[in-house]
Amino acid sequence: KLVYEKECANFTTNVSARFWLADCPRTAEAVHFATVLYKELTAVPYMAKFVVFAKMNDGREGRLRC
Repeated sequence: KLVYEKECANFTTNVSARFWLADCPRTAEAVHFATVLYKELTAVPYMAKFVVFAKMNDGREGRLRC
């Protein structure tokens, strides 16, 4: 569950991992933003596995969660 409160976002998970929460307000740029973020975070010394989730709000716009 993702909760927004006073310019902060909090979420809980049962997975033992490190997460980065990224806000991409322009949905048209979300895929490019996720690609750039992936390339930056997987560069040495980091090793990471990413899963990108997207939710359609309506027929023309989606919401991306990385």
